[in-house]
Formats: sequence, structure tokens, C-alpha cells
Amino acid sequence: MYIFFFTAFVVLGCSFGKMEEQKCFPKGIEPLLLHPPDAWQLLEDLKDIFYLVYYSEDLDMSNTFPCLAVRISSLDEQRKSGRCVYKYASNTTVTLRGTKEVQTKRKDGAYKHPNMFSVQYHEGDNYIWHDIELVYTDYMYCAVLQSDFFGIQVWVSKTHLENVREIPWICSTQYV
Repeated sequence: MYIFFFTAFVVLGCSFGKMEEQKCFPKGIEPLLLHPPDAWQLLEDLKDIFYLVYYSEDLDMSNTFPCLAVRISSLDEQRKSGRCVYKYASNTTVTLRGTKEVQTKRKDGAYKHPNMFSVQYHEGDNYIWHDIELVYTDYMYCAVLQSDFFGIQVWVSKTHLENVREIPWICSTQYV
């Protein structure tokens, strides 16, 4: 009997709260996963180069950022942030590189761990912070992200692509 009242209290209490300040239940597909993704843990665990293999936005990525890859270069445990090195090949002889600061944060109060990355992109004369949501990761071989620029993205480790030569099945299902 007490369990029923407690459950009803939690559900009704969250139902009447503001949606933008949701603190009881995560939004999106994360509640369906056993362990919602932890963006900081992913940064800590990444030891390999990751390649962008799928993206949902209608961009001409093969010409804009061909073979886009990223790896972690340093971490700041106190700030829960890091620096990433990215690279892409503009043609067969030139590889362009750069670094970006990557911060982690929680989408809202319903998440125990940070589940988003914030990265600055150059737009016109300004650098603007953009949020990238971590939808799913296995912390070793693949990560599924979502952002306004790329849409839904699947990133896969270089080691996995070279050894297995396919996208991990679970990441493919999260992309759909």
C-alpha cells in the first residue's frame, strides 16, 4: 500500500513540474537503456581514434570533412572537460588538424551523470558553444551522438573498423 502511494506521489509530483526543469525522469530513449550514457566516462575511456561513419543531416560531408576523425589529447578531471584533436583529409595528400575544448554537462536534473558535450564552433565572427547529446555508447568501440549540425551521428573506433570491418550492431540500431 505504501509503495503505491509513494509511486503515485513521485509520478504526479514530476508530472506537474516544468518540463524544462525535469528532474524525475530522463527524456528521450535513455530510460529504455539499463545505464544512461556518461559523457565524462566516455572521455576518460577513449584511447583510440574515432571516425564519423554515419550522420543524419543532409550535409555533403564527403567533400566538407572527408574522413573526419577525433581523439582525446588531454583531460581536466576537476572541470570534467578535455581537449580533442580532430582531423580530416581534404584530398589524398593533405590532412587538416585542429583542437577543440570539450566540456561535459547534464541535459537536465534527471541525469545522474553528464550526458552532453559542449563544443565551440566558429560562426561568422563569433565562437558559439553547441551542445552534442550522447545518446548511446559502449565506451570502447562506438558512440551515437545527436547535434543540430550533424543530426544523429555514429562514431566508431579505428581499431574496430580495422579488425571487424563493420559498425557495431547496437550502435546501428540506435542510429535508426
